[in-house]
Amino acid sequence: MLGYKLLYLASLITFTFGALTFSVLTLYYWRERRIERQPGRGMVFPTLTVVCATAFLTNLLLQIAQALEASSIWVAALTLALGLVTGLLPPLLFHLIYTEEQPELPGRRLWKWGLSGFYALSGLFALLRGLEDAELVSTGWGDQLDNVPALMLGAAGALGLLVQVLSRRSLKPAERNHRLWNRILLCLTLLCAAVNLVWPESLVSLFPDYLVLSFFCVTLYYKERLVFFDLLIKRGAFFALALVGLTLFFAMGSRIFERLPVDWSRPWICALLLLPFWLMGPWIYRRLEQSIDQVWLRRRYSPADAERQFVHEIQAAATDEDLRRRAAQSLSDIFQATGEVGFTPVGQGHALAASPRETKPANGRLTDDEKRSSVPLGRLTDDEKRSSVPLEGGLLAELEQNGARTGWMSLAARPNSIPFLSDDRRLLQSLARTLSVVLENVRFRQQSQEQEEREQQLRWLASRAELKALRAQINPHFLFNALNAIAGLIPDQPLLADETVQQLSEVFRYTLRKSEKEWVRLDEEVEFIAAYLRVEQARFGERLQTDLAVDRSAGAIPVPTMTIQPLIENAIKHGVSAVEGRGQVRLRAAVHGEFLCVEVLDNGPGFPPGYCLANPTDPSSSHGHGLRNVIDRLTGYYGDSAQLHWESGNSGTRVWLTIPVVVNSPSVRSGSRPEKQP
Repeated sequence: MLGYKLLYLASLITFTFGALTFSVLTLYYWRERRIERQPGRGMVFPTLTVVCATAFLTNLLLQIAQALEASSIWVAALTLALGLVTGLLPPLLFHLIYTEEQPELPGRRLWKWGLSGFYALSGLFALLRGLEDAELVSTGWGDQLDNVPALMLGAAGALGLLVQVLSRRSLKPAERNHRLWNRILLCLTLLCAAVNLVWPESLVSLFPDYLVLSFFCVTLYYKERLVFFDLLIKRGAFFALALVGLTLFFAMGSRIFERLPVDWSRPWICALLLLPFWLMGPWIYRRLEQSIDQVWLRRRYSPADAERQFVHEIQAAATDEDLRRRAAQSLSDIFQATGEVGFTPVGQGHALAASPRETKPANGRLTDDEKRSSVPLGRLTDDEKRSSVPLEGGLLAELEQNGARTGWMSLAARPNSIPFLSDDRRLLQSLARTLSVVLENVRFRQQSQEQEEREQQLRWLASRAELKALRAQINPHFLFNALNAIAGLIPDQPLLADETVQQLSEVFRYTLRKSEKEWVRLDEEVEFIAAYLRVEQARFGERLQTDLAVDRSAGAIPVPTMTIQPLIENAIKHGVSAVEGRGQVRLRAAVHGEFLCVEVLDNGPGFPPGYCLANPTDPSSSHGHGLRNVIDRLTGYYGDSAQLHWESGNSGTRVWLTIPVVVNSPSVRSGSRPEKQP
């Protein structure tokens, strides 16, 4: 008697746990199919889940109805429903095994016809047995129909074993273990069916329920390992804890309940006594979940802390490679497993990059190039996308942006054999979405920077071309004025004419020698300006007075070629030429902190009213060409660090520029772009 009660109690616990577990799985599959919008693919296992949930729930309700001596109508309805649902279990078990072995199974058309017949036959017998048990129809085959479930279950076991024996499918280690467990359970199913046929009233008749649950758990473990661990560890532990707690509550509270008044207040008092435990349920589950995470799974971060830590570590990345390295390190730290990240190359976002499973070589390890970026080889299967298990015991999540795959994140199996749960998968998918956004921002910044550099390079090339055009424009004009001045000096001042010819040769020698260089020392530029001014003095005579003052510390500083000469030329052309009396041109150069300051002063009338250096190309201004070239070249070399200013007053005009001090290196002497001083 005690053994029967214990077995009955075990059955109730099994029915309750099965109803809860399969109901949760049913909701899970419905949600997954709704999100992926792929109904009709791989529906055998979800259908088996729904049928098992219905069977366990109906069986539990039937046990409760019989214990409460409910109306015969309810008992009959539940009995009929249970018979119909359990009648679908044998063909579904066989269908699940057939689906796995189908690709390499000979005579698949015959097997399909046999499967359809198995469904029809099992459904018909289940309907007849349900109607007979519910006493709605009397067929006269009551004893024979009672043996039908055992026969159908035995047929499912025999057909499943036959399919596995005939299949020529090559198996991986995990699939080989799955098949081994299936064979053991199928053999036990055959044994139970045989025993039930011989001794129908034995306790062995209860074993098929446990075998169905065991078969489902084995299949769930190998197909949805993350969900398996989540249900059996966290929710299973909470179920056991809640069962023990409620049992103790009712055991200790039974005497209290007996003393309560038998009136309308009794249910309220019982509810109030149970309410604190009910309200504590979510808190207890969270504490149990945290304990499992910290003690058994050894998790260092909660999901929220992991998100913050991940964002903190990757937000400072400047390039794709830097972001990939930071993300992989952060994944390894958060999940306590080897993390890898790969990005699809820019411009190939429309192609789906291969996952680690697809690019994994024979030795089981990814090469460095495969780790850094993946090659667009193909699309992941639906099962791989849903399970996110690319490698044995690991996890995979894809990076997507605007419907295109931009990379992947993967976790290898933990070295201490601690499994990943569905919470880990959800966290990895959340981190993948975060990484996708950060990757888009990094690439946008890179593209903006590259675009800015291209524009700056184009401006620099344009200013260099304009410099050559400016030289071609200045030289004939300057040569014409110089030759006229020399011709006027030859009759009366031949020595001065000879000296002017030498200075003119120095000017043209400088322009020819430096024509292909962009950088010269400041003292070289000043020597060129001095020669240029001596030629102009031969032209203006005593009307032109010059003064060049350069600090010794500034002489070795490199400057762009012919940056200062246009300022001197403008001072003479628009300053000295416009003065009736004596004209003055002064040059000052000195270092102030990290900047070189160069100023040119003249006593001329200055710039016309309304003139602006920001728009020196105004056709109304004759100053524009040379100054615009100076501004563009300074901007191209220094960006906003270099400035050109001007001011006019009663005492004359002052134009000055400030440029950063740069290192006097061989690159400067060769004419390339120098580096700033630290």
